[in-house]
Amino acid sequence: MPIYNLPGVSSNIDVKAIVDKLVELESKKVARFEEEKEILDKKKSAWSNLSNKLSDLQEASKQLYGFRSPFEEKIAQSSDESIVSAEAVRVAEPQKVKIKVLQIASSERVLSNPIDSKKIFAPVKLRLMVGEDEVDVNFTGGRVDELAEAITEQSDGLLKAKTMKNTRDTSLLILETVKTGKDQHITPKDDETISFLSELGLFEKAKVFQVDTSIEQEKLTSLIQGKVGYEVIDGTLRLSPESKVEMRLDKDVPVREGIVLRIKIAAELKEKEKEVPKEVKWPELKPAGKVKIRDIEVYGESPVSKIEREVPKVEKPPVEDFHLIALANERGILKEIEIKDVGAEFKEYVFNVKDILPPDVKFDRIIFLNRNTEKIIKYSDIVIEDTMAREGLQPTHLVQSAQDAEFLVDGVKITRPSNQIDDVIKGVTLNLKKVSESEVEVNIDRDYEKITNGIITLIEKYNEVIKFINEKTKIVSTGELEGGIEAGILAGDITIMGLKNKLQNIMMNPYPTDEGKRLSLLAQIGISMGSTGSAWSDIKGGTLQIDEDKFIEAFRNYPESIKQLFGNDTNNDMIIDEGVAYRLDNILKGYIDKREGIITYRTVSYTHLRAHETSLHLVCRLLLE
Repeated sequence: MPIYNLPGVSSNIDVKAIVDKLVELESKKVARFEEEKEILDKKKSAWSNLSNKLSDLQEASKQLYGFRSPFEEKIAQSSDESIVSAEAVRVAEPQKVKIKVLQIASSERVLSNPIDSKKIFAPVKLRLMVGEDEVDVNFTGGRVDELAEAITEQSDGLLKAKTMKNTRDTSLLILETVKTGKDQHITPKDDETISFLSELGLFEKAKVFQVDTSIEQEKLTSLIQGKVGYEVIDGTLRLSPESKVEMRLDKDVPVREGIVLRIKIAAELKEKEKEVPKEVKWPELKPAGKVKIRDIEVYGESPVSKIEREVPKVEKPPVEDFHLIALANERGILKEIEIKDVGAEFKEYVFNVKDILPPDVKFDRIIFLNRNTEKIIKYSDIVIEDTMAREGLQPTHLVQSAQDAEFLVDGVKITRPSNQIDDVIKGVTLNLKKVSESEVEVNIDRDYEKITNGIITLIEKYNEVIKFINEKTKIVSTGELEGGIEAGILAGDITIMGLKNKLQNIMMNPYPTDEGKRLSLLAQIGISMGSTGSAWSDIKGGTLQIDEDKFIEAFRNYPESIKQLFGNDTNNDMIIDEGVAYRLDNILKGYIDKREGIITYRTVSYTHLRAHETSLHLVCRLLLE
């Protein structure tokens, strides 16, 4: 660039040098702006990342108190899931129950006679009762498989129908109720339906089940040789002590759902035999003896007869036995029935035969037992009936009977129409799967795994925040004479150091629980910065550690107090107002609230400052250009 001579100026001016110096000055400003912009970007990023980590910590803290708290979560575990499984919800109470499944609930399933698979049926309107629900099926005609489809589609989820080919040319129609329970019977409702389903061989006229159980002298036989031991008066059997009598039935009785034995029984004390006073037998006196001494006769007493002593009678202890009847067949006694509450007045006892005998046997006789020594047992009004018998029509081929589920809960018999039972144990649903020979234990307890995971998550999120703050605020010597030190991007920031102190205080402070001073600190359940005697280098970072053994032991002993340690309603107003998780949640709101949070404000401020500096930077660029 040439040197210009300006009028009125005594010397020449080096314009190029002046411009170069100006450019150099502006370039330094641009470099400074670039450096400050980079620092602002780093600080904004740091605050933004911290805000995200604090949000995660806040969410973890919220999960540990209030309605989302895992401390009220329950779990149910069965000792044999193949027999009964269980699920528990929050309202369930920790307990152990013994369950024995006596009978699984089942639906009714009926089968037709073989049907020509190619036969075309005329249209028909079927009206059926399924339990207490009515089903209308409008069959437009067709083969048996099309009939099955129509029944399934038009039964509103109450019936399932399908076909099964039993030969190459014939099929069987199978109808089954969807619901289970003893009341879920399939019943044709009108004449057209009865006629059509009877033609298919699904239903037939009901057969009456009757057994002659009248008590008559000629039907009874004593089973104790040489002893009668009974009498019949006006249809009542009186069975003497230590007697056994058999009554034959006129037919075999099957063991199936619905077969019931009813019998009235009473007892009376045997009259004691009157004691007849025995005649006292005096000994027979014999004549006195004599002896002659020197012409003198001396009369004296010779020994009299011995007095017979009465031998005391040995009385046997009375026998009391409660096995009063038995079911038997030609092979012998199948099962004796124990009845303990028999009194002086007649009482009716009802027995489901299937609960007494296995399903593969039949009985044809009743044995009356009286092993008691002091009681006469009386029997009357014996009835054997089929409570499942239907009036009018019955299935021709009943493949599966509709029946309720029966099970014992701690010895108490329960009956329900379904295998899913949610109204017996509070907050627990039982799923019955099969009959059990022995009891299954169901343990309802707190879901310790879920609770532990929630606490571990809180500690992990807390440690992530502390480590992040340590990293962004650390000051480290570079080891170089002119390098000085390297400082974290947020080193010296009062806001972040104040946050760290507040968080650490929350984790170290005591909180009220039912156990008082015995359990008021996280350290007392194994959560601390380190065990007693730990080196400074191990604890200076401020992160927390969990002593797993101590934590598990504390949880076993004080589950309710540990819950209170994280969130507690101290004034019984149904609102959590104290605890570690509660305190964390509340203090973090002031930092990360999207409208008024401290960190939110700092992030927005950096954004505005960054925009301002960007504008200045653009001005400088324009000047340089």
